[in-house]
Amino acid sequence: MKDQIKSYLSEKTGSATFWAPFIMLFCLLFGSAIWEYSRQNTIAPGTRDAVQTALTQVCTANTGNVYDGVREGYSGGYKKDDTDWRENISKNDILSLIDQRLGTHDGTKVVDGKTLYQISDLSVNLENTPFAPTDTDNIQQFSGTAFFQLTAPIFFGGIALPPVVIPMCVKSGYSPQGDVTFDNSQDDSGGSPVDAVSLSRSAMTLCKGDTDVLAASVLPEDAEDRKISWASADSAVCSVTQSGVITGVDKGETTVMAISDSGKMAQCDVTVVSPVTGVTLDKSNINMIPDATEQLTATVLPSDADNNGVSWVSSDPSVCMVDQSGKVTAVGAGQSTITVMTQEGGYYAECVVKVTIPVTGITMDKTALTVAKGGTDTLTAKVWPDNATEQDVLWASSDSSVCTVDDSGNIKAVGVGSATVSATTKDGDFTATCTINVIIPVTGVSVSPTTLTLIKGTTGTVTATISPSDATDKTVFWTSSDSNIASVDSNGTVSANNVGTATVTAKTEDGGYTAACAVTVKPNTYTVTAIAGNGGSVSGGGVYQAGSDVTITATPYEHYHFVNWTNASGNVIGTGKTYTIYNLNADTTVYAHFAIDTFTVTVNFGTGGTATGGGTYPYGTVITLTAAPNTGYQFSNWSDGALENPRSYTVTQNATLMAEFVPKPITWTYTTQTPGDYMHIHPTDNTAASYYYEKGGFLEKGRVQYNFTTPLTLFAGDTIAMYNQNGYGNEEITIYGDNPDCGILGLTARRNTSNKDSYTLSESMVLHSMIIVVKKANSNHTDGNVKVEITTNGHTFALNSSGTSAGQ
Repeated sequence: MKDQIKSYLSEKTGSATFWAPFIMLFCLLFGSAIWEYSRQNTIAPGTRDAVQTALTQVCTANTGNVYDGVREGYSGGYKKDDTDWRENISKNDILSLIDQRLGTHDGTKVVDGKTLYQISDLSVNLENTPFAPTDTDNIQQFSGTAFFQLTAPIFFGGIALPPVVIPMCVKSGYSPQGDVTFDNSQDDSGGSPVDAVSLSRSAMTLCKGDTDVLAASVLPEDAEDRKISWASADSAVCSVTQSGVITGVDKGETTVMAISDSGKMAQCDVTVVSPVTGVTLDKSNINMIPDATEQLTATVLPSDADNNGVSWVSSDPSVCMVDQSGKVTAVGAGQSTITVMTQEGGYYAECVVKVTIPVTGITMDKTALTVAKGGTDTLTAKVWPDNATEQDVLWASSDSSVCTVDDSGNIKAVGVGSATVSATTKDGDFTATCTINVIIPVTGVSVSPTTLTLIKGTTGTVTATISPSDATDKTVFWTSSDSNIASVDSNGTVSANNVGTATVTAKTEDGGYTAACAVTVKPNTYTVTAIAGNGGSVSGGGVYQAGSDVTITATPYEHYHFVNWTNASGNVIGTGKTYTIYNLNADTTVYAHFAIDTFTVTVNFGTGGTATGGGTYPYGTVITLTAAPNTGYQFSNWSDGALENPRSYTVTQNATLMAEFVPKPITWTYTTQTPGDYMHIHPTDNTAASYYYEKGGFLEKGRVQYNFTTPLTLFAGDTIAMYNQNGYGNEEITIYGDNPDCGILGLTARRNTSNKDSYTLSESMVLHSMIIVVKKANSNHTDGNVKVEITTNGHTFALNSSGTSAGQ
């Protein structure tokens, strides 16, 4: 790859400056990749060997479970239980053996709070040769297979990438050796002498404290004596058990020998090394400024570790760089992490490097500031240089009763006075200040009065009022727009010099606020003109001294009254008969208004008609009053006794008059008809018909007909009632009308006065006559009276021989 990079760059032409950042970035990534590749290649074989060694230890540990007395070739790991055999294998805690060898906890390797790798999903399968196999030669009595998953995080260029996950499988087993004696009594041919001893390995490297297993065998296979003894040439370097289990004791080299009873021997060269268990740094945090250097020292653990090689890397070379000797060079502001990692085991340690650009000074945008009490303003502090790391400043006020300042430089004026606000850098304690003057400013000015009228030769005073009342500077300057007419001094005293108008102005020193008073200078004398309207006279007009109080009086004529006073513009200025002009300061004209007296005539009317002509009229007005009777009524008289209608009435006072009405009298004539000598009928002054029937042999009837002088108009709701007085009950009485719409009125009576028949009209009708018929129902004697009452317009009258309703 390096050759490819070199070839690629050699083909390019142009400025090296342009390519420099890309080349540096590429080299950094390439270096990080090589470093990460080396770490992963260290972790994987190490975990594999540790798992295989632990598996071997488990297999070896199960050799002690062989049942005593079982002949050679029979499998171990079975135990007699009463009359049966049961498998007797213990897998032990293989994970704890792995933790002991690798320094992990539950299979996880953690250094300085960071996970280097993790062994997970561990499963172990131990195979136990069946009990009493057919072929006992070369049988590996115990074998094991371990499956696990290795997870290793990737740190590439200071960035944590998704981890590498590797499924792994290791195998191991145990062969009988050491003091185990094989029984060949069943071999009739006898055994052969041992020719040689061989070992499974001729060389072995162990870490201090670790164990491994050697397998030994003798040749020929049918050798008579197969017993093997084990020995270490230097037990201070490693030890060996009589089952071939070798344990590293201390760093060094020695030889482990396997010896048969016949003296045949095989040996394995054993090298015990001290592995790396960790690494530390002399510093965990460094503060630097650009271009400064700092030396870091790494210590590989343990001190006698065989491989002390380490690699150095910076997580952010734009902040700081590190060479392979641990020398750190600050580049730019920021924070980076320096990591040192052992070549063996992948152990690492870190140091956090913070590079800052120091502050060299501070300035403020204002050195003096005037603020109104209760007001606010903002000061801005500038920290130098622009790219200094620590830009924060501390703000303070020398007198918080005058002004306060917050962490952003915002000023709030509290009380009148002077204070100093300072901004001090957190880095370097550089300070800048601003003097704050808090005042109560003028917000406005007003004058009183706003208009001033003076008589020529007199003086007046205009007063200026500053707002607010506690303003710090209350200085006011006075000027006049025309001193020839009105002049003003520094105290606001105005002198009237000539007739005319001028403007006097007050102006504040603070803020330049202004207020003005309009000054009018008038002459010494004025004329009052009083004019009377129709209906009266006035007095009091004339020439008066300026400033005088002038009273004028209005006098109305008879039958007139005073209304009001108005000025020349027509505006009402008074309603009393006297009017006073106070402080006369101009020629004035006033008008007195009069009006003739008026009275109200109220016209009412009684039942039977209406009346008109009422209203409000001036005194002496002649009005006409008219009474209009309703149908069936006639005018009677006025409430004041007058009989004229219509009538003339002269208005001289308030008056109330009523028109009275009475019903019109109804008049009639009558005729009678008697068909025989036995029936007699005629009206009386109380009845419409008085009848008498002598007993005879004939049935007869009589009638009385009333003819109205003027057709009688009846209205809906009017009634006609009939009474048969003193009758015997053997007669029939019927009333007929001549109006075709009426026909038989349907009124009948058969008995005495209590037998009343009444008819109510549902609509209006006009009758010219009414006929009362009395019919004898049998031949018995009878006599009686018929009374007929008509009610119309609220008045009831009876038909009788009088011929009129008047007086009823």
